[in-house]
Amino acid sequence: MTDPFLKLFIIIIGYVIVLFILRFLGFGKKQVCENCNNCCPDCSFALKRIQRKKQDKIFYHLTLRIFNLKRYRCAECAWQGLKWEEKYRP
Repeated sequence: MTDPFLKLFIIIIGYVIVLFILRFLGFGKKQVCENCNNCCPDCSFALKRIQRKKQDKIFYHLTLRIFNLKRYRCAECAWQGLKWEEKYRP
């Protein structure tokens, strides 16, 4: 297996498969609790949207836009991070 094109093709296909598995498992998905539709993973307090950083936009494109990533911040414990919704908009 010395063909570099074949190796690259297998790596890309494997990467796409891993992305879809992570989406299927709900990795980084918004959490719903009894108080709100978007809860903090640490303290279950409501998250608020904040402006995305440049690296968030790069990460969004590196994940092939499979995840509709948005940046959130918790007002209670100051947690910050990316979450995505269930709806997929290509």
